[in-house]
Amino acid sequence: MKFIWLVGLPIIFLLILAKPCEASRKADGNLLKCKGPGCEAVAVEIPWPEAPSTDESITILFRGLSFRVPSDVASVGIGDNLSVFRFKNGEPLLLGCETFSALKLPKRGLSVIEAANVLFTKTPKDPEPSGKDNRKSWRLMLSMKRGLFQTNPRLAVYRKGPVTIYQITKGPGPYRNVALVSHAHSRNFLMRLESNCETNKFVEILSTISVKEK
Repeated sequence: MKFIWLVGLPIIFLLILAKPCEASRKADGNLLKCKGPGCEAVAVEIPWPEAPSTDESITILFRGLSFRVPSDVASVGIGDNLSVFRFKNGEPLLLGCETFSALKLPKRGLSVIEAANVLFTKTPKDPEPSGKDNRKSWRLMLSMKRGLFQTNPRLAVYRKGPVTIYQITKGPGPYRNVALVSHAHSRNFLMRLESNCETNKFVEILSTISVKEK
């Protein structure tokens, strides 16, 4: 089995960073509660998918996580903010990470993985956290739901031990499949995967994600 080591670099989550509507802001800059299409969208929790048994794969080691990609990878490109695996059929698989700065979150508020959980599993009907900074992070993530989920994409969440995967299928972005992966022991970054490959193939890749063995 082949291994590839990658250093995690931040990638801007362009879809999430769409500015909230000005009407949703008060004069003092605090975010109002999210209203409108997408604000009520939540991910459906489903069982962790079964990983393929074949050993014809390449293992990618990324910070505290690992995952496998099919062995038909023709090239690997590593840039400042993004790594791209291109398969022999031309399909790309993009790998990056999300941090406080990429998500424009206040560092004194929710952690990055807590913010992702709000984005995918909470709605304006849920009680807000206490504390001004936590509440600001909470409302910021909910306000992002309008732009991300107003087209009613399929949202799924998988959980296995310390690893949680949030998946967007047929979202508003250029890639039909997007996944954000959180590791409970690395609270301030998310691994990001996106591709236009078939959803079944994408889910197979997600099924191989695990905590990197020391």
